[in-house]
Amino acid sequence: MKKSASDVSWEKFGKANPYYAVLTDNRFATENLSEENLQTFFETGEDHVAHVLKTLQFLDDQPIVLDSVLDFGCGTGRLLVPFSRVAENVTGIDVSASMLAEAKNNMAKYQVNNVQLVESNSPDVLKDHQFDLVHSYIVLQHIPVHTGYHVLDVLTQLIKPGGYGMIHLTYSNDKTLIKNQKNKLKSRYQFFSKFFNVVSGRHPDKPYMHMNNYNLAKVFRIIEKAGITRSYVELTNHGGFRGLCLYLAR
Repeated sequence: MKKSASDVSWEKFGKANPYYAVLTDNRFATENLSEENLQTFFETGEDHVAHVLKTLQFLDDQPIVLDSVLDFGCGTGRLLVPFSRVAENVTGIDVSASMLAEAKNNMAKYQVNNVQLVESNSPDVLKDHQFDLVHSYIVLQHIPVHTGYHVLDVLTQLIKPGGYGMIHLTYSNDKTLIKNQKNKLKSRYQFFSKFFNVVSGRHPDKPYMHMNNYNLAKVFRIIEKAGITRSYVELTNHGGFRGLCLYLAR
């Protein structure tokens, strides 16, 4: 799939500020990335995976057993490490080569040897595979919605019969109409992104973190089409960006 402006921005983040781009907390900015803060970064991944596995139990009475896991938008491997401890085989996909280079280093650091890393902006590259758990968290919001719907469609199709999904997306935000229009211009046109950077006193080439909202009616039609039989919804609010985690059983 052709790379979008958001894909290009993500690679810029991967080169300059990879951990902060994954979790926008100043502790994880490159200039603050001490060994202690890096450890905290990966502890948040442990907590997230534990929460996902616990919440999936709302969809099934039997224990969740995972042979294979896909993490779409894996970034620097924050979630790959804990997933590697609960599944036999883990696949991480990310569009950024720089993010994947960090992930590879982190797999070596944590002595993880059952993770495969794939550079791509689309799960289409795995269309011949299926997984016990298909996971994507705080990723689709950074993908243009016309592409994101296709990504969601493919991700849900990659869930094995009897398998599970956990996919996060955003559907609205608390920004004003003017602010949203400004962000739309920055997202669609590189000129406006550079212009607003200069006006705000930033370097003109500072990457813009794209934030996109999805139509929930369309989202649930895609899920239904994939043969999802059960779902559980968990609402999220990250700094006024409202979303939901969709826990799915096929």
